Amino acid sequence: MPDRLTESDMQRLDRAVTQSRRRIAEFGKHREEAVRQSVGTHYSPDGASHVVGFNLLELTVNVYARLLVAQCPQVLVTTRLRRHKPSANLLELAINTLLQQIRFEQTVEDVVKDALFSPMGIVKIGLGVYSEADVGGVLHDIGQPFADRVDLDDWVHDMRARRFEECAFMGNRYRLPLDYVKESSLYHKTGDLEATHRESVDEQGERRIEYISQGQEIDPDEYVPYIELEDLWLPLHEAVITRPVYSHPTRIIRQVEWEGPEAGPYRILAFDSVPNQIMALPPVATWMDIHDLTNQLFRKLRKQALRQKEITAYQGAARTDAERIQQASDGDMVQVDSVDAIKEIAFGGIDQRTLAFLIQLKQFHSWRAGNLDSLGGLAPQSETLGQDEMMERNASKGVQHKQKKTVNFVTDVVKDLGWYLWNDPLIELPMIKRQPGTDIEVPVTFSPETRDGEFFDYAIKIAPYSMQYQTPASKLYTIERIFSQYLIPLSQQMAAQGVGVNFEAFMKLVSKYADLPELEDLLTIQQPTQDWSQGGERMRQAAQTTRTNVRVNRPGKTGQGTDEALMQTLLGSGVQQSQAASMGLGG
Repeated sequence: MPDRLTESDMQRLDRAVTQSRRRIAEFGKHREEAVRQSVGTHYSPDGASHVVGFNLLELTVNVYARLLVAQCPQVLVTTRLRRHKPSANLLELAINTLLQQIRFEQTVEDVVKDALFSPMGIVKIGLGVYSEADVGGVLHDIGQPFADRVDLDDWVHDMRARRFEECAFMGNRYRLPLDYVKESSLYHKTGDLEATHRESVDEQGERRIEYISQGQEIDPDEYVPYIELEDLWLPLHEAVITRPVYSHPTRIIRQVEWEGPEAGPYRILAFDSVPNQIMALPPVATWMDIHDLTNQLFRKLRKQALRQKEITAYQGAARTDAERIQQASDGDMVQVDSVDAIKEIAFGGIDQRTLAFLIQLKQFHSWRAGNLDSLGGLAPQSETLGQDEMMERNASKGVQHKQKKTVNFVTDVVKDLGWYLWNDPLIELPMIKRQPGTDIEVPVTFSPETRDGEFFDYAIKIAPYSMQYQTPASKLYTIERIFSQYLIPLSQQMAAQGVGVNFEAFMKLVSKYADLPELEDLLTIQQPTQDWSQGGERMRQAAQTTRTNVRVNRPGKTGQGTDEALMQTLLGSGVQQSQAASMGLGG
C-alpha cells in the first residue's frame, strides 16, 4: 500500500490541478466553437450563431471517422511458443467477444472524433468494481474490464509536463449516486458529503460542451442525488486517489495502489504533435479558418441572391402602355406608343467573382484535407475508374499517418483489456467458437483454467484494415478482380493440381453483394460435365485465341473540372466547348 498523501500534499496537488484545468479549458473553448459550427443552426438554440450553408467541418470529420474506424476492430493473438497456441486462440476469442460486449466500436469512434476536434481523445481502462447501477452514464458489470471515453471537460493532466510520460498527475471527473458513495465500502470519510447539482459550467465559469444540447440552466431537481468525484492517477506514488470535486477537494475518500498495466489507467489518442508541447494540434483547427471564410462568403452571396429583383420602369406618359404590358400574358402582342419609354431593370444578384472565390475555397479545403472528394467518394476525380483508384490510393496516403496513430492507440487499449482478462483470477467468460470451414458452433469458456504461461508470452495486434468499412460494392469489385486476374488465367494450372473453381459459390456471392437475389433463380445446378479431381486433365481451348484490350472511358464529368470551368466562366475567361458541354452550359 503506498504512503497516504498528507493534507499538505493534497493542497499542493489541488493548486496544480486547478491551474492545469484552467489552461486545458482554453483549448476546450476552441473545441466548443468547432462543435457548434459542425452542428449548424438547426440542431439546437445553442448551435452555430450564423447560417452554416457550407458545413465543411461536419463533412470532413465524418469522412475521416469512416476512414479511421468504421467497424469493431478484429484482434489477432499469436505466440512464439507452440504449446501456448490453444491458449492464444482462446485469448483472441475472449478479447473479440469482450469488445463486442462493451460496444468498443462506439467508444473508439467517439474518441477518434474527440481527437479530430480537440488536442486529444481519452480512454479510461479498468476493471468494473461497481454494481450494475448507472456509473457515470455507463453500465459496468462487476469483474468485467471496461474502456470508457473521457470527455475533455472532465479531464485534467499536468500541463507543466512536455510529454504525457512526464506528467505528475492525470485524471478525470465523473458522477455517482450520493447514496451509493456513502454506503459503499470502497470509500471512507463520506458522512458529510453533499449532492452536487449538474451545471453547464465548471468552477472556473467555463461552459461544458453538453450545454449545446442540454441548455445552460442548472438542474437542481435531479431525480437521484449525485456527487461529482475525481480520480487522479499519480505515477510517482503508483497510486490512484479519489476526491470530492467541490465540497472537500483536499479530502481523499479512496486511495489504492496501482496494480494494473504499466502505462496506467488512461490511453491518449493525439494526431498531430507540436514540438515540445504536450497538447497536440487538432485537425479541425487547421480546417476552421477555411470553413469560416467559406461560410462568410456563402452568407454574403445568400443576401445578394435574396436582394435580387427585376422591375419594369416607365416614363409618366407611357403609363397606359405599361398597364397593357402588365396585363398581357406570355407570348401576347401588345401595341405601345413608345418602346423606349418602358424598360426592365435588374437590381442586386450574386457577384460572380465572389462565387468563383467560394468555389476555389471549396477546392482548397479538399486539397488541405487530403483530397476530400476522393477520400469520401464524393465525386469522380478523373475520366476512368483506374485513374480514380490510383488517385484514391495516393489521397489515402494523407490519412495513413492518422490511421497508424489510431491503430496503435486501439492496440494499446486492447492490450490493456487483454491484461485484465488474463490476470483476473475470477474471470468466467462464456463464448461461442466456430469450427473452421463449417457452420458448427461450440460453446467454450475463458477462465483461469484455460490460461497457459504468462501474459507477455503472447503478442496482441489489430488485424490490418479490420476497422475500415467495406461496402458490398467494394467487396464485389474485389471478388471480380481476383476472379478475372487470378482464377481464370490460372485455371489450367489449378486444375492440374486438383484445384477447381466453385462457380456456384461465386455466383451466390455476386448475387449477395450486388443485391440481386433474382440472379440465383437464373442458375440451374446440374451434374458436372468434367471431373476436376483429375489433376492431369487440362481445360480444352481453341487452337488460336485472340485477346483485345479495350480502354473504356467513363462518361460524365469530374467535380474538379466542373468547378474550374465554372470559375473561368464567372471570371470571364474562355471556356472550351467540351468544358461547357460537360457543365451543361451549352451544346
